[in-house]
Amino acid sequence: MPHSRPPDSPTQPAPARADEEPEPPSSLVERVRAVLSVADPSPSVHAIATALGTSVRTLQRRLAEQGCSVESLLATRRRVAALRLLGDTDAKVVDIAFDLGYSDHAHFTRAFRRWTGQSPIAYRRARLLPGRQNAKPSAL
Repeated sequence: MPHSRPPDSPTQPAPARADEEPEPPSSLVERVRAVLSVADPSPSVHAIATALGTSVRTLQRRLAEQGCSVESLLATRRRVAALRLLGDTDAKVVDIAFDLGYSDHAHFTRAFRRWTGQSPIAYRRARLLPGRQNAKPSAL
């Protein structure tokens, strides 16, 4: 036996080499999130399934088994991006809405209000002026 190891030595994975690809995400949810991170702002379920090499129905079924859906993952991605863009940039709300794949800024505003309980402009004001949430727009 050329490479036998003592029976009591711990089994450890080989260290990753610098020239190796990182391991792909293990769960389906992680794999869908990875696809969403590089996809168009509003990819279709079909496009996501194709990127993962599965059928739409299989993708939906397996995500449901994990208590998730493509729609919920996409909504989470949009919410996180919206919070970041409104808090960290001075981009117009209408531009953020279109960048996130909404066809109309009113749809984005309704979704944002559902997520946070406030409008995008109110959220931005609160972020820019902590403690002065009732500030007039002209004071910004």
